[in-house]
Amino acid sequence: MKDWKDNILNSLEGMERAKPAEGTFQKISSTINYEKSIESSSELQWIAIAATVSLLIATNLYLVLRDDKIPTESNPSSYPSLVSNFNIYQNE
Repeated sequence: MKDWKDNILNSLEGMERAKPAEGTFQKISSTINYEKSIESSSELQWIAIAATVSLLIATNLYLVLRDDKIPTESNPSSYPSLVSNFNIYQNE
C-alpha cells in the first residue's frame, strides 16, 4: 500500500522549483494599484451622489417652507379673464 505513495513522492526528486518570469511582480503590483484606484473613484462617485441628493432635498425643503410664508390672494377676480364668452357654438 505504501509503495504507490513512495513512488509518487520519489518521482518529484530532482525537479527544480518554479521561477517566475522577470517583471511578474511589477505586473501584479500594478494590477493591485489599478484596482485600488478604481475602488477610490467609485467611493468618490457615491460621495458625489449623496451630496447631490442631499442638496436637492435641502433646496426642496427650503422652497416648500418659504412658499408657506408668501401671502397669496385667493380672490378669483384678481386673475385676468382669457375668454369672456364661453358660448363657442354660437354663430355671431
